Amino acid sequence: MSDAGESHQLNPRVLDDIVRDLDLQEASALERLQLWYRDFLNTAWDWLKKLTGGDDGWLDKATDWIAHWLATLGGGDPISAEHVIDGVIIVTVGLTALGVGYIGYRLWQIYRPLDSDQQTEISYLLSDPELQKPLEQLRPEQWAPALLSQVCLTLVSQNRLDLYPYSTNATIAHTAELPSGLEVAMSALAVAADRSLFAGWIPNVEDAAVLRNHRNEIIKAVADGK
Repeated sequence: MSDAGESHQLNPRVLDDIVRDLDLQEASALERLQLWYRDFLNTAWDWLKKLTGGDDGWLDKATDWIAHWLATLGGGDPISAEHVIDGVIIVTVGLTALGVGYIGYRLWQIYRPLDSDQQTEISYLLSDPELQKPLEQLRPEQWAPALLSQVCLTLVSQNRLDLYPYSTNATIAHTAELPSGLEVAMSALAVAADRSLFAGWIPNVEDAAVLRNHRNEIIKAVADGK
């Protein structure tokens, strides 16, 4: 036998050592996982076909057309089921990556601060021209929202408040950069605004005086640079 022929022979002792070191349990687990995934893809494919009209549905016809097109590109050689499954796996991974990326993009859109020129456009309190009028020209149920609106406008103009697309009054009160000791006053304005907006609450004269005092304290402290 030539040297070239002998170089391709495998020593049985070496083969025994290789087989002895194999972890067949891991191989079996991977095989079961592969079989389960293939069964899952086949089940999902059958469900999609049934949903789109069965063997004569548009999905089945589109699949046949794509398979014929790919076979044409490959020189006419038939495409095996193994290649189809591999292609489905690749598409599944790709679609999953796209889905995760889209969810991340949407979360980034929701939680990123708005630009300064957008902050007064997205919030009802800051964009309603009615709430910019003096309290004497407003209906009583508008007093509390108007007072909170005036405070928010001041905080935004001083870069002490960042508004987000889904900011609530409670969130605004919690995240605003306030002078020391005025957190309770801001929270009281936010709660009063919510009560008026969603429960139709109308503050009496004493309540309106307290809320107006809260507004004045916050705006004065911000103007003084505290």
